[in-house]
Amino acid sequence: MKQIIGSILSLVALSSFANAEVFTTQQQQIKYTLSTEKPLNFKFTLKSAKKENCEIEFSLIDDKNKTLLFDKYSRKESQKIYNVPVDSGKYLLKMKNYSHNAFCVDKPFDLSLSKITGNYEIEPNNSNVNPTSLTESKYFTGYLQSQYGQNKDTDFYKIDIPKDGKMTLAFKNEKLDKKYVWNIEVLDINNKKVFHKKTALNQDGFNELIQVKKGTHFIKIYSESDPYSIKYISNKEYNIAYLFHTK
Repeated sequence: MKQIIGSILSLVALSSFANAEVFTTQQQQIKYTLSTEKPLNFKFTLKSAKKENCEIEFSLIDDKNKTLLFDKYSRKESQKIYNVPVDSGKYLLKMKNYSHNAFCVDKPFDLSLSKITGNYEIEPNNSNVNPTSLTESKYFTGYLQSQYGQNKDTDFYKIDIPKDGKMTLAFKNEKLDKKYVWNIEVLDINNKKVFHKKTALNQDGFNELIQVKKGTHFIKIYSESDPYSIKYISNKEYNIAYLFHTK
């Protein structure tokens, strides 16, 4: 285990923590023990200054040996960010060299942890099986991450509509090159598309009034580029909210 604040890194006392890491052997594992006395959210970031052809496998395991988070970070990506909600207890954060090749040995990468407040997407939320639930009239912050092949990030959110009517969908994003395009869809419980809008990154976002039926719906956010570019939105933040109109 890493010896930080004794043998345990306290999430409650944590404002931010960063450390440079490196695998010194192909089989090495890097581990942190985390603890919290109350429920909270924390942000977990892996970052590599250089693009490397290797992957880091990471997992977060609670004190009942249940895996709460499991994924891989391709070092072709600039960074990987997860917003993680946890209850009180102890947790094991474990990282290992997934590629098991010598090329990844002695190549440093950065780990950072910080306690966060506010409403954030909860990764993984890449399908309607594991969506982040939205609270009406509250903005949630999301982060469209890797856009490499099979690792391409898609974010799903769940909303519950109390009766047939109309809702306003609000979306905000950074202004960037207009070649990059956000896609925002609203799907019903049967995966039928009831709304689809594209917005370029040189725009601020939108507020749209949408006709919806009673029941569960999903908001799907993903990226695409124009036909003449291979660029996709990657590692960019956005805000999403909805409001159901009773009249």
